[in-house]
Amino acid sequence: MLSAYTTVLGWPLSADGAPVEAADVERVRERSPRAVWSVLCGQRFDVVAVPARLGRELALLIERDLEQAVDGAVLPCLLGGEKRFFLVRAGSARDIPTAGGVQVLSGEQRLVLPSSPELRWETPPWSRTEPVAVELPDGDMLVERLAATAPDARR
Repeated sequence: MLSAYTTVLGWPLSADGAPVEAADVERVRERSPRAVWSVLCGQRFDVVAVPARLGRELALLIERDLEQAVDGAVLPCLLGGEKRFFLVRAGSARDIPTAGGVQVLSGEQRLVLPSSPELRWETPPWSRTEPVAVELPDGDMLVERLAATAPDARR
């Protein structure tokens, strides 16, 4: 899976906080099989982290909307512990309300990636049929849906 991050998505990775060149990812993984892998938010995407229960409701609303709007449109979602992490277009999450346990990760914040313990992609940021990145939706699509699912998460 680490190779998908570097070759398909072009993400610059870090292992245990130290940057790793794409050519060195497999070597570092072999030397440090328990390393925690992460990517810097804000360059390629922003992240909207929501409590798991709210995330399930939000994911259902969004899935229905995307199925009706555009064939093949997806909102990448990472599951981790008590949170769901939705990936949106870089710079587009700034207007997302952050009440009710909602957090926005951007700028110098890091997203821990699967291949690290207790994390898995519910909807990956790459196509399931070919090795290409999916186009990330704009964060604005979450604003209205968050208001509908979490009344205390309003601007």
